[in-house]
Amino acid sequence: MTIITKKCKVFPALHGESDKGWIWMPKENGFESMDYVKLTNLAVNKNIFCICRTIDRNFKCYYKRKTDTSFPNDGSFLIVISDHYRRKLGIENIHSPSEDSNEKLVELRFATQGCWVCRKWYCIIALLGHPDPCVKMAIFLAILSIILAILSIIVAFL
Repeated sequence: MTIITKKCKVFPALHGESDKGWIWMPKENGFESMDYVKLTNLAVNKNIFCICRTIDRNFKCYYKRKTDTSFPNDGSFLIVISDHYRRKLGIENIHSPSEDSNEKLVELRFATQGCWVCRKWYCIIALLGHPDPCVKMAIFLAILSIILAILSIIVAFL
């Protein structure tokens, strides 16, 4: 299990990523791209499960081209997160890339599981909380089909 607590500058995700089930973080955090993480806002004790993507040079160039802003190079920990996940975490104030203040820092805890079963559990919870309704419906139907299959096996042997 990996747990990191950081004060983060929160940036808005691009419009094209508003229905994606991931957040963007620097590679230096110790998580790999496409890890499922539990993200907790320690100020209001709200959490989400989602996919962690790593911010690389290509992402920074694309973000700058789309928003005409760039990320600060002051060594602060930054995170790019969609409005859906910000609302679920209770994050109201986001950092504007043109600002240089630290007053909008949000203390967040990032956690990922080491065991296979726990990672799969994080995956299921993340998909149930996904911003895209099609993904939510698909995981709900998958879980329902597993439950019905188990019930049919039980009934067959009675």
